[in-house]
Amino acid sequence: MMSVKKRKRKQRDSSEILDEFIDDTLRPSSTKRRRKRRSTTTSDPENTSKKTSSSQSGKRRRRRHLSAEEKLAQQKIARRKKVKKIFDGLLIGLFLVIFCSMLVFYLKFDRAEVVSGSMEPTLMTNEKVIIINGKEVKPFNMLVFYPPSTTKDKYVKRVIGLPGDELEFKEDKLFINGKEYSEPYLDSNKEAYQKEHPGESYTKDFQLDMIPGVTSGTTKIPKDMYLVLGDNRQNSQDSRYIGLIPKENVIGVVWKKTSLNKK
Repeated sequence: MMSVKKRKRKQRDSSEILDEFIDDTLRPSSTKRRRKRRSTTTSDPENTSKKTSSSQSGKRRRRRHLSAEEKLAQQKIARRKKVKKIFDGLLIGLFLVIFCSMLVFYLKFDRAEVVSGSMEPTLMTNEKVIIINGKEVKPFNMLVFYPPSTTKDKYVKRVIGLPGDELEFKEDKLFINGKEYSEPYLDSNKEAYQKEHPGESYTKDFQLDMIPGVTSGTTKIPKDMYLVLGDNRQNSQDSRYIGLIPKENVIGVVWKKTSLNKK
């Protein structure tokens, strides 16, 4: 009986061994899974610590990345503010320049209309001119002024003589302080006049004391007075007829014709 039991045990033992062998050889995946499960169960604390540390480092990196982006954004905003400030300053400066220029223009400049043909062909009737107020009067400037008799009308004539000048017209020639001066602005009028009146002078001879209001024997233009003549000498009410022009009657010096005259 004992021998039979021992044989059975041996057979069981051999069968168990065979089963284990089959499991190891024919079904290795199951054993690997078991091993993995065992390994994971045994190494869980370390893995969790690694995961937590990696997540913390990732958060730190994200924070660093976000802080860099925030810095860039702040720099961009600061640049925009700086550019806007500069642009606003330039805009305000430009506005002030334009405003001051317009103010100076309206205070310093004025407009006048030519109402007669006394300055033809330089200035035609109904032409408009821009005048500068307070500008220093120089020889041969075109002057806008009030005549001595009234302040309602504005005249436009050419300045021929300044205060202190000795002036004389002789044989159709202008002499100022003993020096002869040409008058090229008279060329076309003089030529046309001499064709119609051969041998006659375009500007008649006269001296300073022949002007109305000037005492006999006066050789120099008095202080703060101007002698003015029209370019159209045969059709001009100028100093030869209305007298010398006081400085206080001067409105301004003609700067140029306005663009409205162009057609």
